[in-house]
Amino acid sequence: MDLQNFINNCDSVSCIMSVEKKPDGYGDIRIVTGNQAYIDSIERNSDEAAELAKEKVFVPNSLYTKYFPEDLNFEEFCYRAAVKKEILHTYVQPPRVNFWFNLFFMPVVSDDENMGYCTYTYEITMNADTGLMSNIPLNIASNVLQTCIKLRGATDFKSAIDEVVSDIRKMCNANRCCLMLSDFSAGTCELLSDSHVVEGPLGPIENIIDESFYDIMVTWDDTLAGSDYLMIKNERDMQVLKQRNPVWYESLKQYDMEKLVLFPLRYNGETKGYIWVTDFDDENTITIRETLELTTYFIASEIANYQMVKQLEILSSI
Repeated sequence: MDLQNFINNCDSVSCIMSVEKKPDGYGDIRIVTGNQAYIDSIERNSDEAAELAKEKVFVPNSLYTKYFPEDLNFEEFCYRAAVKKEILHTYVQPPRVNFWFNLFFMPVVSDDENMGYCTYTYEITMNADTGLMSNIPLNIASNVLQTCIKLRGATDFKSAIDEVVSDIRKMCNANRCCLMLSDFSAGTCELLSDSHVVEGPLGPIENIIDESFYDIMVTWDDTLAGSDYLMIKNERDMQVLKQRNPVWYESLKQYDMEKLVLFPLRYNGETKGYIWVTDFDDENTITIRETLELTTYFIASEIANYQMVKQLEILSSI
């Protein structure tokens, strides 16, 4: 197939990605070629995404990391589209930019049994489009709606959060789900809720999340490396984590955690805490991601309200 001619027929900013197939997953991920709009986005700063590019000269069939920071979430989408032949869509705002990406991944026929191909197309919106944000499967919409109802209708915030965290763990078919609050001005963190099936070898999670755990938590923003979440599914991902954050990597290994998804709870540009799920069903990663992306949006809002009420109560008692 003439990939250049194929991608030239796309009006939107588009390129062809290749994913090297490996017995244990995938190898190199490359930008094979792009339409003129995509090349211009790199070389001529033709749109807002150009600020993310590390190089300003497009060379066909280059590793994607030549132009953009390594991103495990992006790699997962390319792998699922190119190798598993899934059609994928997501709408995200990476923390490092002030605009939203509307992303599409479509599988492309490959003549090479050792290589998979997919299209990668994006559109940019400067403000959040609620229509795109709510364009999700019914089962995910149901999960998110239940979370909203439980949080908004609660008279006991802690009990409601415990129930929501338990629901998330069950939905992910995971061993554990934790929600932790952060206070960067005070240099503290607090375990707000924990739901688990089996304890790890070091005992209760409270044995790990103590006052010293703040030193690990404060590194998570850098570990996210500009992504809106982190998902560790296998040893390959673990090695990436080891490079980014060796101290946290060793902590996870001590606790026998092999799979993890971490989402920051952000509200008005401020991180209110984090929620993470461990040892989940990795056959359901797309559903887990889509559910947590929206669920954390509402959880962060409720936590902000909860913290504001607590502060008002303290002030009124003085």
